[in-house]
Amino acid sequence: MAFIIALYLESRAYLQGPVGWVGWLGVLVYVGGLGAFAWKFRAFGKRWEVREWAIFGSLFVAEILLTLFIGVRLSPGQALPAPGSLQVTTGPALMVFSALPWVLAAGLLGMGASMGLAMLSGFLLAVFDTHQIFTMFEFAAMGLTMGAAVNQLYRTRFFRLLRHPLIVCLGILLVYPGLFVTGVLFGVEGGLLLALDFALAHLGPVILQVTIILGLASVFGEVFAFGAPRIWGRQGRLIPSPGERSLEVGAFYVIGPVVFIMVIVLGGVGWNVANRAARALLEERMVGAAEVSAENVPLAVEVGQNLILQFAAAPQAATLSGEALSDWLGAGIETFPYFQDLVIFDREGAVLGGGEISGVLTMQEEIGLALARQGVPFQFYVVEANEARPVADLVFIAQVVSAQEGETGRVLIGRTTLDENPFALNIVHSLESVQAFEGEGFLVDDRGMMIYHPDPNRIMTLYSGPIGLEPQMADFTSSTGTRILHYSLPVKGQPWVVVVTVPAQAAQRLALQIAAPLLGLLILLALVLIIVTRVVMRLVTGSLKTLASEANLSNHYHALKNEATLKEFQRAGKWFRFFMPKSAELVFSPNIDYPVRLATQGRPELLAQTVRMFDPEVYTHVGGTLYGIKGEKNLDSLYRPYYQAMQKVAPQKRYMIDELGAPFSEKSAIVNFLQNVEQGEYVAVCGPSGCGKSTFM
Repeated sequence: MAFIIALYLESRAYLQGPVGWVGWLGVLVYVGGLGAFAWKFRAFGKRWEVREWAIFGSLFVAEILLTLFIGVRLSPGQALPAPGSLQVTTGPALMVFSALPWVLAAGLLGMGASMGLAMLSGFLLAVFDTHQIFTMFEFAAMGLTMGAAVNQLYRTRFFRLLRHPLIVCLGILLVYPGLFVTGVLFGVEGGLLLALDFALAHLGPVILQVTIILGLASVFGEVFAFGAPRIWGRQGRLIPSPGERSLEVGAFYVIGPVVFIMVIVLGGVGWNVANRAARALLEERMVGAAEVSAENVPLAVEVGQNLILQFAAAPQAATLSGEALSDWLGAGIETFPYFQDLVIFDREGAVLGGGEISGVLTMQEEIGLALARQGVPFQFYVVEANEARPVADLVFIAQVVSAQEGETGRVLIGRTTLDENPFALNIVHSLESVQAFEGEGFLVDDRGMMIYHPDPNRIMTLYSGPIGLEPQMADFTSSTGTRILHYSLPVKGQPWVVVVTVPAQAAQRLALQIAAPLLGLLILLALVLIIVTRVVMRLVTGSLKTLASEANLSNHYHALKNEATLKEFQRAGKWFRFFMPKSAELVFSPNIDYPVRLATQGRPELLAQTVRMFDPEVYTHVGGTLYGIKGEKNLDSLYRPYYQAMQKVAPQKRYMIDELGAPFSEKSAIVNFLQNVEQGEYVAVCGPSGCGKSTFM
């Protein structure tokens, strides 16, 4: 962690634009999503006067200064450079107060200002830190969410809590990981798996960065919300939330977040389990391949050592020369197919007999010859054959000793390669087996040179990866910016190390293959749950509407100004109700001081014909508006006096008709009829022919 005075001095300023059609698709998705969200909640904005413009100007300048100055550089952890980039990996820049201006703008100026200032902060961080254009859109989404939440006027407890910046901060932190990963998938080239690996490697430090800057700014915003409530947020009369307007919408608002959180949590857990399982599987295969190779290396070397010493101790090696010696060595190669070349040199270094390339010696072989003449009985080297044949030769050097004469001054050199030696087939096959999961297996000697590699161009080149004296599994970043799973296993009895590497994207691909069916099933179950809930709630709401309609028909609504008025209308016979099934509407008349509940069975002509018998100037309540001969009237202003008067009217004596039934042979005229009749009340029973009016009477 390092202190940052000026962010623009920390790194070169540049911005990576959208890469390919996927990048431009991401830009379109973000711009479209932000625009749709802003348009949907445009009513949560504020009107700006001179004071608001002055505040915006101050916060604009503050946003630039606080984003570019005073911060710390977080530790990168296991973060990777962008695929294809040679930059040194650094942690995210934690500009401590960079979120403060746009969080304050959310409460003081509204949704548009907070989104604009957050986008400005994201743009500066994108140019001088992340160099990814989608950083700007991520911050814009956070600013838009904060502005919409603190300015909404919904009246339920949940939405009241959302007007607090700290609560909004917690909500943003819940969804930000998905927002960040989505931006990386759109903005990083190299394919889905490389981008996913890059995103997951950076996720921890980035979440820490956003948590600190947003949490600190939300604390300041909370101080404003409590200290200056008149200027914080949008002022006005509270309105019903979407969940209050419809039972279906209310159920969706409850179940939707639960399902979303469930999918995120279970999906994250499932991905983590799949990733661990995939990595464990790859590590097991890597360890297995390395162990098989390491176990066979000593055997292959020991066989070569024994054979070279047997050839050197044979009488022919000390006595034959010329063509006879070459024939004997060739027959030995055919009999024991271990060496590709056997050569015998005399005391002066001249060739006495051997293969066609026996005269070409490397520097290590020259040194070996000199040491053998000085009495060293056996030597073993790994050398590069020649420029035309880029392989590593295993060179065995032995002093030729005669049983009768002792030292003869002759030196035997045997050459072989791992890829052509039958005793090294297990080594080669084990190392090549890791190619099945995109890996590489190779041997490294004590100098760090790769003496075997599936790519011939890399044989006898220096290996720069980590090599330890003990078996170890580690991650490291390659020169191309990709993460590599690395396992090294020292060979017992030899200064060699077996190395197996697998790109991390192979583990991600395997994890994706494991997790994809589970994640797909989880998403499918979530969709089914939402659809079933919506269908069930639609059925429930339909049933509730029917029950409410029937209950309204059986309840008496007193909406008179006082008890005297009630008695007056009772004597006049003008308090009436009509009983018909399934549908009811409120009927108002300007000539009487009470509403009438009339069931019309969805037939407006019946409503008009029936009501006008009592009063030709009638208003009906349809969809929250009163309609009638004299035009529209406000329902609230007309109905409120009646509703208030209703609360003051004392209940009257009531006659109850409970579960009245009239069954006949084939059908029932009346089934479970419920009705209450007030004392002195006039009741009219209306309905089509055969509905049971006479039977009821």
